[in-house]
Amino acid sequence: MLQIEKTGHRPRGRRVLAGVLKSVLLTGLVSGLTSGLVFDLITVQSAHAVDGGDVLRRDLRLMADWFAGSFDNVEQVYFQGELDTPAAARERRLRRVAALTESDSGPAFSMTHRYPGDHASAGSDPDTPAGAWVSVLRADDTAGVIVEDRFIGRDALPGTGEAAPDCTIHWRRLHDQFLGETRAGACTSVTPAVGGTPTRFFLSATAYGSVMAADTDSGPEAGSVDGPGGSGYRLLKARPFSCWVSLANEAAEGGWDFHPGLKTDDQGGAVWVAKTGGADTSKYGLRLRNVRWPYGRNRDSLVLYIHREGEARAVSYAWTEPEGTRIAVNLRWIQASCTLRQD
Repeated sequence: MLQIEKTGHRPRGRRVLAGVLKSVLLTGLVSGLTSGLVFDLITVQSAHAVDGGDVLRRDLRLMADWFAGSFDNVEQVYFQGELDTPAAARERRLRRVAALTESDSGPAFSMTHRYPGDHASAGSDPDTPAGAWVSVLRADDTAGVIVEDRFIGRDALPGTGEAAPDCTIHWRRLHDQFLGETRAGACTSVTPAVGGTPTRFFLSATAYGSVMAADTDSGPEAGSVDGPGGSGYRLLKARPFSCWVSLANEAAEGGWDFHPGLKTDDQGGAVWVAKTGGADTSKYGLRLRNVRWPYGRNRDSLVLYIHREGEARAVSYAWTEPEGTRIAVNLRWIQASCTLRQD
């Protein structure tokens, strides 16, 4: 047992214990610092191991995933009047569809733009084609950008060296979106004015659109290389839904007409059905909108509208959360349900 002497001097046993503790503390401190240093070196080396080209290709895959699908500006068009948007700056309704195709150069898409007809009424004018082209996405390691090459007026990718792109857009990742910009003179074969004034684009997981360059004075038709122009357009990505409708019909077996497997989407998509048999051949429509309020306290909602042929206003509607995956309505004489498709 350690004996403590009653003197003014520190006991020898205490000095030994202090020395041991000091050694342990120093060893632990050095070990900790060394471990931290090694950890920091590994972290730095790992960070440098992620090459810029790898990051660019990762972003390319993400952009290709966001790029595909159907986009529509039905919400922008619907609220233009209530927002008092000047007539010259108002956008026409536009639907953009990008279908993935095969390409050795990178992700390629068969692109179509069309002006949708009045889907809120049966027998309305059909969709009007607005343009078609092929877009190819590729990583440019030198410039550090994702390049979109557009071949206008084509429904198939040209062969290697067959044709130069009619338009080139440079895209850069910025947080949770991509920002694109045309270069001066890069799209003169599409819209001459755009060749002189760069047009900016944006793409996210849920939206796509253009933003007019601030210094442009070329008029509304010079606003974009793939849209109607104005002050810029915003298209929201459509989610596909599968719906069914039951119509009360005394002439039908069981008193109901059942219409399953109706495909539409939540960006103004509409489908129409009619009673079968008997003298009543009235048509009824379903229309889905993911309503995004640009003002006020109203909450965004996924809305299912019921339309009767020949009537501008909806007969009735139901709503749920904008992220909803299922919505239904029961008006006794008509029942309908729509469920998000996973394709």
